[in-house]
Amino acid sequence: GGYPEVALVDDEEKKDVLGSIFDLYIKKTLVDFLKIERIKNAKTLIQRLAVNHGQETRYNRLAQVVGIDEKTVKNYLEILKETFIITVHSPWFTNPLKELVKMPKVYFFDAGVRNYFINNFNELDVRDDASFLFEGYVISELIKAGVETERIKFWRTKNRREVDVILDVDGRVRPVEIKYKNVIGRSDTLGLRRFVDMYPDAEKPVLVTWGSNLSNDEVIVSPPFNLGTLGTKKQKRGQIYFLDIMSCIK
Repeated sequence: GGYPEVALVDDEEKKDVLGSIFDLYIKKTLVDFLKIERIKNAKTLIQRLAVNHGQETRYNRLAQVVGIDEKTVKNYLEILKETFIITVHSPWFTNPLKELVKMPKVYFFDAGVRNYFINNFNELDVRDDASFLFEGYVISELIKAGVETERIKFWRTKNRREVDVILDVDGRVRPVEIKYKNVIGRSDTLGLRRFVDMYPDAEKPVLVTWGSNLSNDEVIVSPPFNLGTLGTKKQKRGQIYFLDIMSCIK
């Protein structure tokens, strides 16, 4: 993650190190630099976001829980985005105006930070939030690889079909599903196949997973450490094209 010193200590020390980091962050960034006065509300907001990591977020609900108005919630979220604590992702629609009235998803950029605020440092295999943490990890790796945050969206229909990530770059769209599973099957690609049925001009879909038992021509199956070129762009003969996991789509 973004705090390498945390990796050098055991779990109990992790809590102390992260606590020190965020006491300093809250004091120096929120109080001294940004002049935020309601520190208790800001910390409560961060804790609530940590609980909702990777899930759709209602600004009005956050305002009610934290005890501040909706405008202040949005201001605080902007600060957390600008200081690389969270990333916020809009839903993808063919009508861009609809994005402004739908709920976004919020992820913590660093899993250790999120773990600190929910006080859970257990291994992924024994956690009920493993899938959300894995999604956040993949999204943070895409951002580190150079994909602009606003190009990373998600897709969800009224009948609950969904795709975790829609990469939207210069009019080229690629659906990406993220599964924290060792064994995967055709049911894991339902959302991807539904998206391609509705939008046949989309790039070939990608399934990011630890599992490798699914092999067909419908999707590209990739482990999470092969994300370096996914969603980036190159110039060739005057045209922008996406890069595959292993090779370019021309």
